[in-house]
Amino acid sequence: MYYNNIQEVQTQYYIQKKIDYGRLIGYFKKVLDYSLEDNDQKNLDDIILDYISEQQAKRQAKIQSEMENVLKEHRNNKIKLSDRCVYNVDDVKALIKHNCKGRPAIK
Repeated sequence: MYYNNIQEVQTQYYIQKKIDYGRLIGYFKKVLDYSLEDNDQKNLDDIILDYISEQQAKRQAKIQSEMENVLKEHRNNKIKLSDRCVYNVDDVKALIKHNCKGRPAIK
């Protein structure tokens, strides 16, 4: 029963995302038509490029913040990964080298 609730929430999320996407595409088509009719592509380009630049800057700032957090955690010899587990860097051992069967590769 719990699984069905999670699946329903996920389905609703994706349905809402498709509805929002369709609504926004409709707005963009209308704006594009107005821009072409009024020969105002430069203004539309500026608006869209400003929005893209703003979003890229926000995402870059978020990535930078996450990297700084990882570095802070790493200074304490602990690192938290996306699986939400905290690992002690000192406990991580070097990889064991595996010697494959057969003739070695020619270099």
